[in-house]
Amino acid sequence: MAIRTNVFDVKAIITTSMETEEVHSYIVDANTLVNSVLSGEGLSEALLGTIEKWVTAHLIAVTKARQPQYKKIGDAAESYPKLGLKMESSTYGQTAIAFDTSGKLAKVGKQRVKIEAVPSFDDSPIL
Repeated sequence: MAIRTNVFDVKAIITTSMETEEVHSYIVDANTLVNSVLSGEGLSEALLGTIEKWVTAHLIAVTKARQPQYKKIGDAAESYPKLGLKMESSTYGQTAIAFDTSGKLAKVGKQRVKIEAVPSFDDSPIL
């Protein structure tokens, strides 16, 4: 599918010294992710473009422009989520999740857990 955002829009929301070509490569990756996760979810192209922009910023934030976990200047302090690859690990990813009305983006990077019950061993003979 066509790329829905551009370098100018991404650089408007995240401060980075990355060159245009490098930001564009992140946009391509974000586009691939958005297409694979949100295709067929009934979201408009405009909304997918907004999500793609924020996902791009998230990818940059967790690799090239890491957000600090804690920042203090004088009496003011800020804390950020622990960094990782899950979408919640940056404010940009959190914003992308907020725009995703399908809820699927929030599940990216999370593992499924399967729990199986073990049958009782009470009736088993002890060897």
